[in-house]
Amino acid sequence: MTDQVLVQPHLSDVDSCGVVFSSTLAGESYYVVNSDSSGKTDVVTGGASGSEVMFVRHGTPLDHLPPRVAGAIALVIELRSVLEHELLDVEYAVNTSGEFFLLQVRPLVAASKHRLAAAAETAFQAARAKVAEFNKQAIGIVVLSDMSDWNPAELIGGRPRALAVSVFDYVITQKTWRAARARLGYHQPVGLGLLQTIAAHPYIDVRASAASLLPATLNPELRQALVEEALSYLAEHPQLHDKIEFGVVPTAFTPAYDEIFARFAETFTPDELEHIRTSIRQLTEKLILGDPESVGDLMAEINRVDHARLALLEGAHEDPLGAVEGLVRDARERGFELFSAIARLAFVGTAFLRALVRVQTIKADRADAFLRSLRTVAGELADAMDAYANGTLSLPALLAQFGHLRPSTFDVTSPRYDENPELYLGSARARRETPPQTEPFVWTADELEQISTAIRAAGLDIDANGLLRFIADAIVGREEAKFIASRTISDALKLITTWGQAHGLTRNDLSYLTLSQILSLDGNADAGTRARRLVEASAAQYAADSTVLVPDIITSADDLDVVTYISSQPNFCGTNRVVKQPILVRPGATNADITDRIVLIESADPGFDWVLTRGIAGLITRYGGAASHMAIRCAEFEIPAAIGVGVRFDALTRATRIDLDPINQRIGSLT
Repeated sequence: MTDQVLVQPHLSDVDSCGVVFSSTLAGESYYVVNSDSSGKTDVVTGGASGSEVMFVRHGTPLDHLPPRVAGAIALVIELRSVLEHELLDVEYAVNTSGEFFLLQVRPLVAASKHRLAAAAETAFQAARAKVAEFNKQAIGIVVLSDMSDWNPAELIGGRPRALAVSVFDYVITQKTWRAARARLGYHQPVGLGLLQTIAAHPYIDVRASAASLLPATLNPELRQALVEEALSYLAEHPQLHDKIEFGVVPTAFTPAYDEIFARFAETFTPDELEHIRTSIRQLTEKLILGDPESVGDLMAEINRVDHARLALLEGAHEDPLGAVEGLVRDARERGFELFSAIARLAFVGTAFLRALVRVQTIKADRADAFLRSLRTVAGELADAMDAYANGTLSLPALLAQFGHLRPSTFDVTSPRYDENPELYLGSARARRETPPQTEPFVWTADELEQISTAIRAAGLDIDANGLLRFIADAIVGREEAKFIASRTISDALKLITTWGQAHGLTRNDLSYLTLSQILSLDGNADAGTRARRLVEASAAQYAADSTVLVPDIITSADDLDVVTYISSQPNFCGTNRVVKQPILVRPGATNADITDRIVLIESADPGFDWVLTRGIAGLITRYGGAASHMAIRCAEFEIPAAIGVGVRFDALTRATRIDLDPINQRIGSLT
């Protein structure tokens, strides 16, 4: 029975085909079903786009699955029994009559998770129970999303550790997010938090988010109906979960409002439609006119917060955790509330600019040119790094202004620039010897008239120049406010690191502790010993939680049994098409040569701005929205980018060349 040649009959009536793994490549307890319905048998194995991937938890009843998926898994279960081998890679096809054909089977090379098997199952059941309980307590439709509103998957990552989650939650998502909006005239859903963590993955409660993005003047019953409508619409169009402010919830009134929200006519009466329209229009007018607070008012206040930060640091040497408590409290009560308010104004400005393009009042390239003309803190950092590389700015001077930056603002394991300058600046070089002279951006008289006409047609009582100043001030202010607010958090994490070192705790150790656990150890004689016990328990739980696969959006506990990922439309920036070699950059990995490469980053906050100074060809991120930090940065630097590619990210990291075409909104790859 050795040295035989097997000849397989040709299949001519293929309806669909696919590949099934009996576990993930990391060894987690899921069947991985990668299928394609094009009728071709090489689409999945060839790596072409368009195939669908589904992760099915072992033990999920097959009658809960689509027939084709259930059949593929049944085939694997049978093969595991016949071959007496647990880890299998199976290639199959289905004909038009629904019959399954085995094309290939081979051993699957996967990591063993057996040592975590019991803990992994416990973590899975705990995650499922948490979602079920959340659904039980909720009124109406439930949508948990990892990229809505404060975009936690972008800001703290897909699997953040305890310290990052707890600081992020304390300073932003417990109450700051709604308090900031209430001061601008939005509804405040009192008592509601925004963040939920499921198996160490952060999610936003979209119901709470949607309620906070509607005017306070709306009739309460109508507000509730709007929230339900938005959640229903999002459930039907999950690819919009990172764009809820621009098409799911009416957060601002623009010339494109009637076009974007034409669907409301199917749900609401004419009187209700007029009340919604009027409330949102009046709030938008007030925000643009600086009522109750202008961007300038908010920026003046956040600069005072920065002065308070310095005062809080004065006693840090004697009492580091006391200073930490003061810093995070001030960040919560003032710094991030102000940043959140300014960010909301920037969303309004961005929505208005996008709307002017959508209704063809201005051209897309002119909107891009306008954004590039805005001078943000990113430009200041780039110029400072140029000056340092050219020898015209000293390292101490550069770090005095930018030293607090760290990739991943809330991650204590990520060093600040001033903690390891060689890591970030060792290979810095000037982008140019002499900056090119460019004409300042100026709107033409015709453009201003067209913008004025669009504003009047929408029934808004604002002028074009005032609107454009508001958009510019809000977008620039948002980046400056984030820069200032992040300073407080960065200083707090630095002090936590100092305290940890005194008790024999590494950055990695500290990352597993919550903020409240660390503060509770202040003054404890055996703080180091107690902390290490907490670290061990937290690390074990994190390892178990990390074996649980979770989707981008959760609506019920069943979504954890069968996990699918959304292929959301990326947010493209730039006008130049580039075809270049990609390079994956992780926090701290700054020594790689990224010049003239397309850089791939999981998520990018201000600490990653250094990549923009290295002459990169393009940028791609897994997470990020239309108004995210890197979307603004790439527009300013004229860098072709795709922000928030989602599930495609992993495949792109394996490509040998990437074709990034922002104008045609396409990403091609050669593997």
